[in-house]
Amino acid sequence: DRAVDVYRRLWGFFPDNLEYGLRLAAAQRAAGQVDDALATIDGLRTLSSDLAQDPRIDLAEAAAADTVADFTRMYAAAERSATKGLARGARLLVAEGRYLQGWASIRRGNPKQAIPFFHEARAIHASAGDRAGVARTLSSLATALLNQGEDAAAQTYIQQALAVQRAIGNQAGIASTLNTMGILYYNQGNLDDAAQQYREAEAVYRDIGDRNGLAGVLNNSALVLFDRGDAARAQARFEEALAIHRDIGDRRSTALALANVARVRSARGDLAGAATLYAGAARVFREIGDKRGLVMVLWNSADALRHQGDLTSARRNLEEALEIDRTTGAKGSEAETKVSLAFLEIEDGRFVEAENLALGANEVFQAKHAIASQASAQAALAVARLAAGRLKEAQAAVDRGRALCAKSPDWTVRALIEIAAARVGAASGDAPLALKNLERVIADARRRGFVTIEFEARLAQGEIEGSTANATAGRARLAALAKDAAARGFSLIARKVSTR
Repeated sequence: DRAVDVYRRLWGFFPDNLEYGLRLAAAQRAAGQVDDALATIDGLRTLSSDLAQDPRIDLAEAAAADTVADFTRMYAAAERSATKGLARGARLLVAEGRYLQGWASIRRGNPKQAIPFFHEARAIHASAGDRAGVARTLSSLATALLNQGEDAAAQTYIQQALAVQRAIGNQAGIASTLNTMGILYYNQGNLDDAAQQYREAEAVYRDIGDRNGLAGVLNNSALVLFDRGDAARAQARFEEALAIHRDIGDRRSTALALANVARVRSARGDLAGAATLYAGAARVFREIGDKRGLVMVLWNSADALRHQGDLTSARRNLEEALEIDRTTGAKGSEAETKVSLAFLEIEDGRFVEAENLALGANEVFQAKHAIASQASAQAALAVARLAAGRLKEAQAAVDRGRALCAKSPDWTVRALIEIAAARVGAASGDAPLALKNLERVIADARRRGFVTIEFEARLAQGEIEGSTANATAGRARLAALAKDAAARGFSLIARKVSTR
């Protein structure tokens, strides 16, 4: 904010000074004053013809367009700057243009297209001895590779980028790269290390006053809290990020934060409220052409739709997500979509299809060393095999899932595994132990505020107890669950109970 004030006054004194105008626009964008930055850029285009054609104005426009999620405008402005840079022999401006073209490609759901742009930019920065530019493109290459599920290659680039950023003391670059490293760890289910990277990045962003960067890392750290089972703190962080993104005017990030708030609300039992937020986020992602964001909304909202009993809409969402994943080559996302679809297939009684989907997803997760995701695939396998009457194989999936959960602090996946384990254990003849374990899951879910998991555990509890000598108590539990589920719109569970 102080930089904005200084550059505004300087440009007011010297309105023909291109440098002051460019620096004002950059400071305004960093401070979250994006509309003001775009107005400043428009003002620069009214300068004398030579100055108005400076490629750096196009670069400033591309950066501002990124913030307001106009990725077509971003790509076009970045391409113009690179073309002008080539004509002038200004190779560093070419590199900047290619860098932003790469990011526009990622934003539009085509990370593969971004990779050659980043490689070209890195080569130019390296030949010029621009270490900051090299580090930034290395980190961006890592992001493109992460979006394609190539974690090992991404990690190499992140480590190289972070070493350079620390060596030159680039605080914003350090924070950004730490955030990217956190995303890598999160994707692998390594929540402790992810949280550490996010904490360090958050401290830097707060220190330098980068609100946009701060909001991004708040969102990511909230995902860790959610997976650890801290729904209340996760929601608070998501909402803090949402407020910043809205204030800045960043449509893409606002939609992402909306979707994450919806995810927490759904888990806490507010399916109707979550549906409204999901619909708003999906609309924005479709408008701006962000395929990756849209996929995330599609498979999270499908889970809420499944609980509401709308299996047709849930399937439609997941099939659309799967088609986008296959088109964009997002292997990790495709695997996550397959697990969600596997649980839906189980509801429809298509157990072989569910098992094949979970097995295919598990192969991808193993290659990525994604521990928690592997455990979620094992949960789907256990339920599908149990429903198909293959008890021994179901137990093997439970054992594998528990072993994976022992290596991960992801509470949400551990709860799913324990519910599946209880069902398998009861079918194997140890209903008392199964019921005891479910009591723990239910108590824990209530304490943490995870209504969805509580209801799933209560359903298993009532069904298991109903098959024992204490069947009357089981029926009473199911009747209470039916009432609670119906009150919160969990129609699928209410419907299941009514058929018992």
